[in-house]
Amino acid sequence: MNKRAIECVFGSFRNDFINIKKLECADKYKISLYLCLIDGISNFSLPSEKKNRNRFISTLKKFSDWTDGRLISIQQLNAFIHSDVKDIDELKCLATEEMSIFVKSRLFPTDETLAVSGFTAISQVDIKSEEIITLWNKYASDNGKLHKAYIDQFSHFSLLYELRNNLIHSFQNCSGASYGIYNEPGYKVVNIASNSEEQLVSGHRVELVYPLTFIEKVTERVLVNTQSYFESNDIDVLQYIDESEVWRMQ
Repeated sequence: MNKRAIECVFGSFRNDFINIKKLECADKYKISLYLCLIDGISNFSLPSEKKNRNRFISTLKKFSDWTDGRLISIQQLNAFIHSDVKDIDELKCLATEEMSIFVKSRLFPTDETLAVSGFTAISQVDIKSEEIITLWNKYASDNGKLHKAYIDQFSHFSLLYELRNNLIHSFQNCSGASYGIYNEPGYKVVNIASNSEEQLVSGHRVELVYPLTFIEKVTERVLVNTQSYFESNDIDVLQYIDESEVWRMQ
């Protein structure tokens, strides 16, 4: 009986996945729906977690098979440091000459620069939060402790949740348009007005891209792995289904 209930619940999610995949529309709309589907599955994968953000991110960490999701986006961190956001006191000292050199060496590692190739995968650019903290200790050791949780805001797991929020609440795709030509997350150069690499780093001309094909793959892995988790542990899925017909806030 329990196995049938699990198949019924996740079969419904699977039908949603298939229907989204069949849609003929712009990437932004399909990505929005896939991320909503992950959100829905997360209610089952981590039902005890009440905060939506934590539930979504933890589901990705546990069930997506996305090993690069823990990496910190150098481009997003660098853009944040150089933004007019007030709450960056802890990170100000990372915006030093040494850090700028480090960022440039990551985004433009060889003669085959990002400016020339046009696209570089995050696995070739981004680093673990521990490495950022090591940089902090090296270049800004007199400015207090840099917390891992603070830096983890710039992990790709976290940024995918921010993409979900932008799409759902603002209907805005904050990542680069994929145009179906990339199969993995990465950085592309846009609106190049100069060949200067310094300008590309400081002028926010490098754009983070989460392609539709990648979002689709992640959604499918979350769906398959969560169902497998329920079946392997013989979890009563019905305990997480709310049959209330009351829609308004209680």
